[in-house]
Amino acid sequence: MPLDIHDVDGPLRVLAGPGTGKTHALVDLYEQAVRERIAGRGEILVLTFSTGAAGEIARRIDQRLQDDYGEAWISTFHSFCARILRDHSPDPDRLLLNGFQEWMVMRRVLAEMEPGALGQMVGVRRSEAFARDLLTFVALMKQNLVHPSTLLLSAEASASDRLRVLAAAYQAYQERMRRGRMVDFRDLIIEAIELLQSNLKLLERLRERFRLILVDEFQDVDPAQFELLQLLAPPASRPRLVVVGDPDQSIYGFRGTVPRLLSDDFTAAYGGATQLLEECHRCGLRAATKRAIKTALRTGACRRGHPRGASAFGVGDSPPADATGRGRRTCTEPVTLLDFLRACRSRPRPSATRDRQARAVVRQGRRVGFLRSLRGRTGRATSRRTTSGRSATSIAPRPATTHPRSLIAPTVAA
Repeated sequence: MPLDIHDVDGPLRVLAGPGTGKTHALVDLYEQAVRERIAGRGEILVLTFSTGAAGEIARRIDQRLQDDYGEAWISTFHSFCARILRDHSPDPDRLLLNGFQEWMVMRRVLAEMEPGALGQMVGVRRSEAFARDLLTFVALMKQNLVHPSTLLLSAEASASDRLRVLAAAYQAYQERMRRGRMVDFRDLIIEAIELLQSNLKLLERLRERFRLILVDEFQDVDPAQFELLQLLAPPASRPRLVVVGDPDQSIYGFRGTVPRLLSDDFTAAYGGATQLLEECHRCGLRAATKRAIKTALRTGACRRGHPRGASAFGVGDSPPADATGRGRRTCTEPVTLLDFLRACRSRPRPSATRDRQARAVVRQGRRVGFLRSLRGRTGRATSRRTTSGRSATSIAPRPATTHPRSLIAPTVAA
């Protein structure tokens, strides 16, 4: 077991690559804490980035703890904040918007803004792309906890016309959302932070309640979510906080995520220990793309590149026999990700010429099939008697006036 709950006596950062069992390690910690009565299911907070990941973690935990039906806190950051607001600051008129509804609100805001406030951007106020770009900018400001008034002051100080337009649009958008009692997903994080900062009794209850906090996919956390995490688990109290992630897997930078929070800011705020998960437990078909793995298996790169006794079929598996009937060597030790990548990198890649030839054959086949379908639609079936006495059907073309070529590219008489 890579992680032991008894070794977690403070903040812990776990750096792990793909296939090294990040989610499995968190589920192990959760199960240990519940079974050994270190914390109940209602005293463990699990936060992750996507709804699918939260559902997968909950499913695995339920499979292991089938006899425990306590209240669980396993969700995304946004769902957790929505739950806090619903329980401690209920508002029946609050309306959570989706992406399309946000775009509609921004289009209405741009249509109602004064032409002078838009400046040189007045010509694109009805552009759909401009509205989406503004929404992206607003989302980035909210994820970095930048208030519209703060952005307006910065725009006035910088004397930038473009920044003034962006700040004015941001302020008008937030004002329209406030009047309509509407919120987006970023507002859930901001309102939860403001609620916890203003209600100290609630903040203390939550801190006392969550004796263990587990965060998966920490490389996809933005500054607002990190601020929320520091409120729930203040660094000065040395909380049992475990964050797991891989900075190299952060692909949502365009949404405001900051991989630096995992690599630098977490250790600067919490200190604590760092543990590495280096062994890849996935088989070949899950460790990389299917194309690379098929090439590696065909050339034997995965078997030759690993230490003796290792193969691409996983730990303890029995791979199938080859064409000669002789079985391949079974894996007696885990395959590290570094060994696998070295093995795949050492083999030559498939020829690009063969790929182009294959694509050309596919295109030619599609073209021939299309012409045959046209001939079938414009031809007429005739029967003839073969030498064996059986009847055969053939397609005879119609007159030249309805030749299939005229359907593809009709000619114009000179």
